[in-house]
Amino acid sequence: QVEAARQLRTRTAAQPGASLSAAMPVVMNMGVVKYSRLAEGLLLSLFLLVLSGVALFAFGNFYYMIVVTNASKLGFFSILVDRAFPMKSRHKWEYDLQHVVMFAILIALLSMVQPPVEDENKKKKKRR
Repeated sequence: QVEAARQLRTRTAAQPGASLSAAMPVVMNMGVVKYSRLAEGLLLSLFLLVLSGVALFAFGNFYYMIVVTNASKLGFFSILVDRAFPMKSRHKWEYDLQHVVMFAILIALLSMVQPPVEDENKKKKKRR
């Protein structure tokens, strides 16, 4: 089946004026995209967007509590947090959809990292 797909691709590419529609079923059969996982991907992306939006909202409230509400109690720590996260308007945490999407991408990338403990467990199993 793989050989037949290669022959079809080379045959359609070699013919002048050949349309790509002849090679289209080959690409569909190769399994580039699994349509059965589309709903799961959309649900996960929505979940990540909601999670990142809630996290930014919570951090904004935490920032406001430290920098504005409890600034006199916390003293130097309040000044340190204010200088670590400078805002355009004074003491106001602002974020928009771009920040939410970038934070969601960051969460997705960090969740793909394999913990080193699993690597160590696999090495121990191979040694046995």
